[in-house]
Amino acid sequence: MVDNRERVLEAAFVTVSRFGLAKTTVEDVAREAGVSRATCYRLFPGGRDELFAAMVGRELERFFAGLAAAVADAPDLATVLETALVDAHHRIRGHSVLQDLLVSEPERLLPFITAEEGRIHEGVVAFLRPRLRREAEAGRVRPGVDLDAAARYVASLGLSIMSTPGALDLDDPDAVRGVVRHELLGGVLIAGTPV
Repeated sequence: MVDNRERVLEAAFVTVSRFGLAKTTVEDVAREAGVSRATCYRLFPGGRDELFAAMVGRELERFFAGLAAAVADAPDLATVLETALVDAHHRIRGHSVLQDLLVSEPERLLPFITAEEGRIHEGVVAFLRPRLRREAEAGRVRPGVDLDAAARYVASLGLSIMSTPGALDLDDPDAVRGVVRHELLGGVLIAGTPV
């Protein structure tokens, strides 16, 4: 059975996709969720802002859970990163609600995403640490590389590329492979290590 919090968060997503962030009210969300307005405020005492922040956080968790599933069978760190960059690019480009809000209401959406940046970064670092340890145990990491610093660096640069690839064509496997080998892992793995 879906609890009220989950029902309200799903209703918030549905109503925001229908009306946008600016026009969605707590009343709209309550109606869509089939709960009272008081229930929404009991669950999210901070009102709309707290509700929308929780909704964005939930969507980001879903995004990264899907991304983790997409790379689950990758045999090595380079393949994890290559797959993650391409999959993230497709997920972001294919998320119609996100794309609509980025065009119509970026000033309302981006603060909610920015508020989650630290948690996202730490989650990606935690995901990368054991993979970097395995690379080190296999003798593929450059001597003297601090694995924690490397995880933070790869997470920062990888997240940056995911969100704003710039001139990098994330639909071109050779370009993605090149950026993973030379920019993300170039200073981490031993030169000539098959990646």
